Amino acid sequence: MTNLAALAGAIPLAMGLGDGGELRRPMGLVIIGGLAVSQLITPHTTPSAVPAAAQAAAQEGAGRWAGTWGRREEAETARMLNDWGR
Repeated sequence: MTNLAALAGAIPLAMGLGDGGELRRPMGLVIIGGLAVSQLITPHTTPSAVPAAAQAAAQEGAGRWAGTWGRREEAETARMLNDWGR
């Protein structure tokens, strides 16, 4: 939806109407082309990027901190709620 809205907003720019339109037209065409290409590429790159990021997080160093942060925060929250309820 956001991509479509930006693309629709660039259409008048790409048409190059009005004073100085011949200078703004290339910018509009580049915006529309970039949005169209990104819309086509995103469904193909995201599914391959997520496993790569997960694998990088699981490696030594990143995995050690990635898995413990949430548990530590949950434990602190549970301890605070326990103390508060007394």
